[in-house]
Amino acid sequence: MTALAVATVMVMGLAGCGEESAGEPSGLSTPFSIGADGTDEQVAIGHGVSVRVPSDWTPSADEQLDPQGRTYEWAVQAPTDGATAFPAFVSMSMGVPGATSTGYDAAPDALKTVEGVSPEFEVLDEGEVDVEGVDNAYQVRYLHSGSYGGEPVQVQSVQVFLDMPGDVLSAVRFQAPADEFDESGVSAILDSLTVNVED
Repeated sequence: MTALAVATVMVMGLAGCGEESAGEPSGLSTPFSIGADGTDEQVAIGHGVSVRVPSDWTPSADEQLDPQGRTYEWAVQAPTDGATAFPAFVSMSMGVPGATSTGYDAAPDALKTVEGVSPEFEVLDEGEVDVEGVDNAYQVRYLHSGSYGGEPVQVQSVQVFLDMPGDVLSAVRFQAPADEFDESGVSAILDSLTVNVED
């Protein structure tokens, strides 16, 4: 997991290959899979959520349970092809039923406390957002500094907190270089986020 994803782990207490279509249900403990959907995109689905990502994006690592046993962590990213530029990516931090420590209402402030140590930190906007399949979702869009390949980089992040069934707190973070956020395709991935928890 990259250093820029660590803040999500701290806030939450903070993912395989298959072929499924967006919107299909998955259990809160179902591992992520990613596969073609019959178009020029692919679908990442698991733990009750799904997102559409470009066909050349790949998981950055296998799904892991965080050391405290509170979240399942996974990420999918744009190809790097050996380049030194910071790649756009989407990271998932999905709460383990019965183990989430930070409550939904407290999560945005906890995020801002963790990320606020960055001298480049700036909240661009925040507030409740509509995410299909869940009653409550809160988005924080912000700028922060980081490093990649030993070089400094300004990053724009959008973190969406999801109030999942059973009082499970989950979060999806969308990141890209600040000056390339709109061109990176991350905004379209954000718009594709849906929740469909298997009964």
